[in-house]
Amino acid sequence: NNLPEPLYHVVGGAAGTVGATGGYMGGTGLSGTTGMRMFGYAADQVVQVEMVLPTGGHVRFSPTEWVNGDQLAWPRTTKVTGWCNSNPVEDETEWEWEVCPQGGVNFDDLWHAVRGGGNGWGVITSLDYQLPDYPGQLVPAAVFLGNSPDDIVLLSSSLQDAVQEVWINFLIDSQWNPSAVHMAEEESNLCGGPDVGSSFPNVFGTHALIFCHRNGGRVYSDTWVRSVEAHRDIFLAAGATNVTMVIIAQYIKPGILGEFQDYAELLLASGDSHGVPKGKLPDNPRPATDYSFFQDSLMVPIKFLVENRDVSVPWLTSIGKSGTASGNYMMGGNIATHHDGTTATGDHYRGTAFYTEAFVYMDPEIISTILQYHAGGESNSSGDFPPMAEFNHYAINKFGPLRTNWTKPCPSFHELPSREVREEKCIPLIEYIFGTKGLKRLQKIKADIDPDHLFNSFGNIGYRMVKDVKERSVKNKLSWSIRYLLEYYVKIMPWFTFDLITAMGIFRRK
Repeated sequence: NNLPEPLYHVVGGAAGTVGATGGYMGGTGLSGTTGMRMFGYAADQVVQVEMVLPTGGHVRFSPTEWVNGDQLAWPRTTKVTGWCNSNPVEDETEWEWEVCPQGGVNFDDLWHAVRGGGNGWGVITSLDYQLPDYPGQLVPAAVFLGNSPDDIVLLSSSLQDAVQEVWINFLIDSQWNPSAVHMAEEESNLCGGPDVGSSFPNVFGTHALIFCHRNGGRVYSDTWVRSVEAHRDIFLAAGATNVTMVIIAQYIKPGILGEFQDYAELLLASGDSHGVPKGKLPDNPRPATDYSFFQDSLMVPIKFLVENRDVSVPWLTSIGKSGTASGNYMMGGNIATHHDGTTATGDHYRGTAFYTEAFVYMDPEIISTILQYHAGGESNSSGDFPPMAEFNHYAINKFGPLRTNWTKPCPSFHELPSREVREEKCIPLIEYIFGTKGLKRLQKIKADIDPDHLFNSFGNIGYRMVKDVKERSVKNKLSWSIRYLLEYYVKIMPWFTFDLITAMGIFRRK
């Protein structure tokens, strides 16, 4: 607290209901507000796991051998070692850690599964995270046109169309192809956003707030100004004046909200929330069980956006104008290289520009085009289904494409409200996320690590609607000492969460 600024940084979630561990990390851990594009996913930050296994063992495990020299920025893990607690009593100082005997738990597999493979592998009692160096103050960039939303009327429809095309190409290049706009990758990665008004908007003139560190907002603003100047003749031909050229060029406004130590300080700057203790962050969004109609989320590959502008530019414009997906959950950047090569998070996560859930408002032909890109042009159900979706926003009503044609999306809830029929016709979400090969590997790990299926929760590997579990053997029953250990963690040990919540309380669209 006596330092002028923190030494280190935590990659965490954005909502107060999302901690830095648990289901968030198990689902990979997206982080649009705390530097995911600089540092990778939350699951990529884990360096050691301590947990109680379903069979009763209390273990720690972490990488112990690596190789360098491939395309990753970090060493690639080649061996994971597990240590077993031979004296699991209440007093931690009396715990005795020994290398686990061979022929027992496959810790290479468990290391893979717990980071991005969901939950249900046991009870995680402790995680060790690597903390990257503090990336500098959070300096949000506000995005709005002129001094009022009404300033958009100063732009004729033909001028708006001309600016819109330049704007979408600028978004694609500045975030996922920065050299095309003379921006360094390190500069591009300084900014991120989790959608819902907190990312660069798809429609020029829309209000938004972008989460940038250090001078990231200024870099994006300056790059946009250069793009506007490079297209001056096109804008003038569409009816622009000197006044409207200035308004267009000043669309990105860095630093107008001030500078903040971190995301939490930014939110607390808006004042205390009703019903929340002073100085604490509210849960926003609050826990809910509502049934969302935005189903069947889809990861959009970077290469698809960059190499298919004839499709991607009008598509991003159309979903932006729908009023539902004003921005994109920005991925890319260092996500592709900042990991150890062994997480359950598939390669599609590493090459994704963003994910979208706005299927209801998307042209079915566009969805099919992206699905076809993922599927490599295949239109049937032969072979292994490739991974296409993400885990952090799992919902009961989401499905993958048709089982009989992977380039056709599952009928929407409006078209086919029966969940049972959708289950019959469409790829299940868990396979949509991991693909056939990834899912099979996780299912085998689940069977090995939890043979009696003690952990059975919706949305996780091996979930069963009706348990069909054999009588547990005496050998696999939890010993009293392990039961006591579990009670110790549940009742005595404090649980910490990083109360990071969305900034919509500060900057809310009307």
